[in-house]
Amino acid sequence: FRLIQSGDTEGIGMLDSDGLRYLLPRLRPASIENLAAANTLYTLAIERGDLMEQYLQRAGEAQFPGSDSPDILEALAEPRGLILYQEQIMMLLDRIGGICPADGFDFFKAVFKKKAAAVAEYREKFLRTAVGNNTDKETAEGLSDQIIEAAGYSVCKANCVAEAVRLYQAAYLKSHYGLEFEKALEQVRARD
Repeated sequence: FRLIQSGDTEGIGMLDSDGLRYLLPRLRPASIENLAAANTLYTLAIERGDLMEQYLQRAGEAQFPGSDSPDILEALAEPRGLILYQEQIMMLLDRIGGICPADGFDFFKAVFKKKAAAVAEYREKFLRTAVGNNTDKETAEGLSDQIIEAAGYSVCKANCVAEAVRLYQAAYLKSHYGLEFEKALEQVRARD
């Protein structure tokens, strides 16, 4: 992780991009989950550049709206109160809003197909259940808005974590077998 945090990631997949090499020292990923979030945020930056800035600003903060709820905290703590992954949305819909996973999938379809009436129905059910289960109205409304917005850009966490593992493995090889890594990289570049 020290190599990744330094930004010395030339030849390591997506971490080879100039943008990520510049950001990695600021992001300082120290776990596979952090690395997945960094890679995801960078990928989403074209569409949602504000997410990266929010993530950076929230470094070291453990509080965000609803963080006193164990279910909200579990879903949002890792990415610093942001929704990046579809799995987070499904967890929040189910645990806070009482919307089962099958209906959560239908919620995603409604968002993607821009079916405002269906999205509004899901929002009302979410709010009714959340407030009925002791989530304050302001937190429930903010979370609902965040979920609806994130449904349009969120990605599959499993894919992001699998990619982060691959990137970490490449960084490990570069860090511990630098000469061999560079030779292999030269061979790959010679073929391209």
